[in-house]
Amino acid sequence: NGLDARQAQHLISQTRLYIAPHVLLAVRTDCALDEDMFIALGFALAATDTTEKVRIHEYDLGTYKPVPDWLNSRFWANPGRWEP
Repeated sequence: NGLDARQAQHLISQTRLYIAPHVLLAVRTDCALDEDMFIALGFALAATDTTEKVRIHEYDLGTYKPVPDWLNSRFWANPGRWEP
């Protein structure tokens, strides 16, 4: 009835990494991949339609991991204070 879980995971991860930095997937609730697998692939649940038995998962590289506030030059090592 389509791809098994391993094949689907491989296809989605390859598409996400090499082809499209923003992906929307509409999947049936009986999809080979469960909710946890989509989370593991970096997707967030965007919407659910229980009437149609469809979930929409979204991956956006631009908002996948926001830059933490501690990751800036203010917290870099100060070479002037370094003593060999």
